[in-house]
This record gives sequence, C-alpha cells and structure tokens, in this order.
Amino acid sequence: MLDQTKLKFYRFLSAILLVALLSMSGVIYVSAHGGDVTLIHACVTNRTGAVRVVSPTTACDANRETVLDWSIQGPKGVKGDTGDVGPMGPQGAAGTGLRTYWRSSDWVEFPAGQYGNWVDVYCDPGDEVITGGFRTSNSSIYVESSTPEIFVYGFMGLPGTVGWRVSFNNTGLSANSAMAMAICADTAP
Repeated sequence: MLDQTKLKFYRFLSAILLVALLSMSGVIYVSAHGGDVTLIHACVTNRTGAVRVVSPTTACDANRETVLDWSIQGPKGVKGDTGDVGPMGPQGAAGTGLRTYWRSSDWVEFPAGQYGNWVDVYCDPGDEVITGGFRTSNSSIYVESSTPEIFVYGFMGLPGTVGWRVSFNNTGLSANSAMAMAICADTAP
C-alpha cells in the first residue's frame, strides 16, 4: 500500500516538475499575423535569416523568429512595349447581304363557331422569313399555333416559298377577324 502511495506522489511530482520546466524554458510563441488573409505571412529565423511561410493563424517563436507580412498583390508595373503585328488571317465568307426587311400580312374573317382555320402569309421567292405573329379582333378568336412555314405550293405557285402560318378558332357567337403577319428579309443581290 505504501508503494502505491509513493508511486502516486512521484507521478504528481513529475507532472509539477514538467510544468515548471516548460514555464521556465522561456519559449514564447507570438501570433502577430492577426489572421489577415489578404497578406502573405512568414516567420524569419533571427540567426540565419531563413524564411518560413505560414498560415495567417500560425504563431512564430518570439525568441528565435521575427514576424514578417507582405501584400499578396504588388504595385502596378509600367506598361510594356507594344507587340509586333500578327499575320493577316484568311478572308471570310461572303455575307448574306440583307438589305431590307418588310412585312407581309393578311386579315381574314371567320364565321361564328368556326374551328381549324388558318391564315398563310408569304415572303417573296428567295427571301427569308425572320419572324411572324398575329392580331385578333377580339377575345373570341384564339390561336392554336403561330409558326414559320415552308410552303410546297407557296406564293405564286412557287414551291419552297417561306412565310408564316397562324391557326385560329372562333369561339364567339358572331363573325370575327384575325390577321397573320410575316417579317421577311430581302436577300436579293
């Protein structure tokens, strides 16, 4: 029993001595960086000048090292000389030569309660349809679809003519009118 008491005492005494030795060693760590992430942080060894880059929260040994911080981005330098002109590139393809835009439209009257009606408007042969749309005379006319089209027997019977098709239904109790329109681009030379 006496041996166990001595063992506990020696352990306690060893722990106190260890704490006393560490406190007397005089090693002091300094964290002078302050956690600023906009700077580069380092500890410089006083005797050799060796630089140790550290994180913003790392402490330097105040007995052996000096804290050093510097900006991540340096000052703006002077403008450099203008470079040589590069070689000329190859010539590009010829453009489509769009000259004018124009609108094609057509108003059509639909009897009361008539469904499945459409209005076609055409661009001139060789021109391109850019977009299209519609107008109605009142809320009894509703639109099923409004789309660009390539007409097999198009304008003046010429196949492949482009334009716009709008499908309408008249849910009203009286005749109502609607208009389809196409915006066309003149691509003629």
